[in-house]
Amino acid sequence: MGTPFFAAQVLEHLLTLDEVEIIGVVCQPDRKMSRRKKFVYSEVKEVALRKDLPLFQPEKIKDLLPTIQDLKPDKIITCAYGQFLPQSILDFGVINIHASLLPKYRGGAPMQHAIMNNESKTGISLMKSVLKMDAGPVYKSKEVDIEINDTLTTLELKLIQASKQLLSQSILDVIDDKIEPVKQDESKVTFSLTIKREDEFIDFNRDQLEVYNHLRALIEEPCGYSFINGKRIKFTKVSLGDKVTDLPHSTIRFEHPEYFEISTNNGMIKVLECQLEGKQRQKASDIYNGYHQAFNLRRLNYEN
Repeated sequence: MGTPFFAAQVLEHLLTLDEVEIIGVVCQPDRKMSRRKKFVYSEVKEVALRKDLPLFQPEKIKDLLPTIQDLKPDKIITCAYGQFLPQSILDFGVINIHASLLPKYRGGAPMQHAIMNNESKTGISLMKSVLKMDAGPVYKSKEVDIEINDTLTTLELKLIQASKQLLSQSILDVIDDKIEPVKQDESKVTFSLTIKREDEFIDFNRDQLEVYNHLRALIEEPCGYSFINGKRIKFTKVSLGDKVTDLPHSTIRFEHPEYFEISTNNGMIKVLECQLEGKQRQKASDIYNGYHQAFNLRRLNYEN
């Protein structure tokens, strides 16, 4: 059971393991996306169709119980599925792949929050699902370093690779109940709530590292944004700039044709790529050619 790219990569890997037989795939129903409101298949559905696997997309997972009973699975594996499972399905034995070192960062956005909080490490936890969100005991975990230039995209790829290694090493023993899961330490629990639209707004009236971590935690999707002259600007590629500045926070500075900078309370953020409202994603050099005179030393957040 899974839906997005991460889960699709896990499914692809499980299909390479000779001892594992996938007898059914469950993902979220198709959703209308884009301005044309076309239905878009999830990445897990794409894999299931390509591999000719039995596919189920219930609006409510509880409605799938009779089908699961007929399939008689040894275990159910979940990865970023997107619905809470009722006890009737948990009773089949559910193994969840969670993208954090539990008990830290329970919830729907562990990768983003780990970067935002300037963590140097995160990882993958192979856990037994219970009725409470990400609270079940952990079978195995694998640690992954978070580098200062990692974004959500690069960290996700690291964690996918860690998931594959962990599954290759341990999934059969977990399925066969040869590994006793370890209860989580409730005193160390933290949460990572799903990113909402308002969480994507970037306030530059903060310290440099806090702003930078917020930006890279949202790259390449959905990307943090602010405003210039009332127009939304998304930040698609950034890096750290000078550690000090005498400019007021949120000030745009063009001094180099390959990037522009935005001031924080104690340093600069380099913007290498961005997307202005109504435009395609552009390199900063293209922005320089078209906007540096209009935007230089202007401030973000609707200030003219």
